[in-house]
Amino acid sequence: MHRTLFVILTFCLFIVAPLWAQTRAISESSSDEQSAADEELSLFDEDVEETDDGWSQLSVSAGYMWLKADGRYAIQLPSGKLVTVLDLDRIGIDDKDTSAWFTINWRSANSRWGAWFGAWRYDAAGFRIWVDELIIDDKVIVPVGAGVATDLRTDWYILEATYSFWQNKTVDVGVGFGLHTVDLDTKLGGRLEVGDENDQIVNSRFDFLAPLPNILAYGHWRISDKWRLTSRLGWFGLSYGDYRGKMTNLHALLRYQMTDRWAIECGYQFMKLDLDIKEERYTSVYDVDITGPLAVLRFNF
Repeated sequence: MHRTLFVILTFCLFIVAPLWAQTRAISESSSDEQSAADEELSLFDEDVEETDDGWSQLSVSAGYMWLKADGRYAIQLPSGKLVTVLDLDRIGIDDKDTSAWFTINWRSANSRWGAWFGAWRYDAAGFRIWVDELIIDDKVIVPVGAGVATDLRTDWYILEATYSFWQNKTVDVGVGFGLHTVDLDTKLGGRLEVGDENDQIVNSRFDFLAPLPNILAYGHWRISDKWRLTSRLGWFGLSYGDYRGKMTNLHALLRYQMTDRWAIECGYQFMKLDLDIKEERYTSVYDVDITGPLAVLRFNF
């Protein structure tokens, strides 16, 4: 909960502060109070707030993703040996999941700067069981078995300051710089049964919060009055502190503008995470690929 609150507060500082500064600057620079009020970012008036080239200043998108994951979680020992703890193809995890998708996009009305925030989750759980018989002295048959329960959750947060270096009435192309935060939470439990006896032999949890700087390239294309195309590519590849690895995040959305305020979008997302986190006695190694389509409802303020 405290991590989610941290992300929300950070976003508020990142988005609300520039909006407040912008409206304050507009108000102070005009001698005509009514004129200044007309130029402020009025979120709930009858008109959609747009830049001079007709792009929405502030929009919110929410929807669902249908995800499929592939990968593993492993531990690298000081000797260099890599021990696989979780393999999504082998431990009974249902590698398909649905996730809420949420983004906010803001453009400044009188500059090329803006901001973008995105959040989603991949959450999957599974159970694999093995059953056999143990024969003692060729006479006594004892049932034996083992089970492994696994829960893998990844929360993704992206917060970017963006700069549009090419914007007209047809295209808006730019770059972003910010943080890509991945909250990794893995639970593993195992039980062994011999006859009527059973014992829990594994009960572990691996929980990491990895805030990683990244860069972003984006493009918006106004195909027609009703149709839009949006694509974003985020990436980092770095080694600092206890973190080493790389991440690629790509999504593309085709939008149909139903009204000036409301639109529907559909598209596809691809995420690849290769991350090593150095611990006191070992190194955690995550190698996870998550892909899938998404459907989104968008609102322009």
